[in-house]
Amino acid sequence: MTEAGGLRAALVLANSDYQTLAKLLHPVPTGKSVASKLRNFGFQVHERYDCRVADMREGVAELLTVLDRAALQPASSEPGLVIFVFNGHGKADRLSPVDAQREVMEETFSVFDDFINLLLARFGGGDGRPCGLPGCRIMVFLDTCRTLLKKDKEEFEVAKTRAAARKKQFLPKLQHLMPDLKCDGDELDLALYAHLEPESPRSFQFLFCLSCERTKISRDGVFLRALDAYVGIPDIRLSAVLQKAKQQVERG
Repeated sequence: MTEAGGLRAALVLANSDYQTLAKLLHPVPTGKSVASKLRNFGFQVHERYDCRVADMREGVAELLTVLDRAALQPASSEPGLVIFVFNGHGKADRLSPVDAQREVMEETFSVFDDFINLLLARFGGGDGRPCGLPGCRIMVFLDTCRTLLKKDKEEFEVAKTRAAARKKQFLPKLQHLMPDLKCDGDELDLALYAHLEPESPRSFQFLFCLSCERTKISRDGVFLRALDAYVGIPDIRLSAVLQKAKQQVERG
C-alpha cells in the first residue's frame, strides 16, 4: 500500500476483554497497530476497542459522517478507499461485542445490517440516483470465527442451498460469498444490491478478506497479525499480502 489522493477512511474495531466469552490476547494491540499504519498511509481512522454494540455502531456512524462530507466534494480522479476491520469473536456475519452472551445473536453487530446495508442505502445509488461515491472501493477485513451456533446451523444450511440454487445472481461474487458469511441470508435486502455493476468504474467495488472458519484461542488474531506484519513491506502488492497472511493462518 502506498499513500494516494482521494478519500481514505477506515474503521477499526477490535475486542479482547470479553466478559462471558473467552478472553483474547491479540485483537486490541493488533488493531491499534493496524490503525497506526493506516494513518501513516493517509487514512482518516476511527477506532473502537473492547466495545459494546452501541460503541461499534457509533464508530460506523462516525465513518458515514466522513463519507457524507466526501460525497459533497468535487469528484476526485482517484477512487475512494474505505476499510472496515474487525478482530474478535463472531458467528458468520455477526461480530461479538465484549458483553455478548454466547447464545444471544440479537446482541451482536451485523456486518451487513449495521455497516454494508447502511453504506449502500446512503451512497449506493439505485432508483435512478447516481452512486454517491462513484468507484469507491470497500475493503472488509474480518478476523473472527465465522461458524454458527448449533441452533442456527440447520436453518443456515437451508438458506445456503437456496442461495446456491438461484439462477440469477444479484451480484455474483457477493452472492457466492454470502452463504458462507451471512447467517440470516433471507433477510438480506437484495434491492440494495440489485443495481450494482461489479465491473463498472462508477459503482462500489467490494473486497472481503476473511480469516479461516474457525481459529483456536491459542492463536487468536493470527490473520490480522499477519496482515499487520506484511502490509508495512515497501511496495508489496495487496494480493501478496493476502497470500502471505493465508499461509501464516494455515501454518498456525
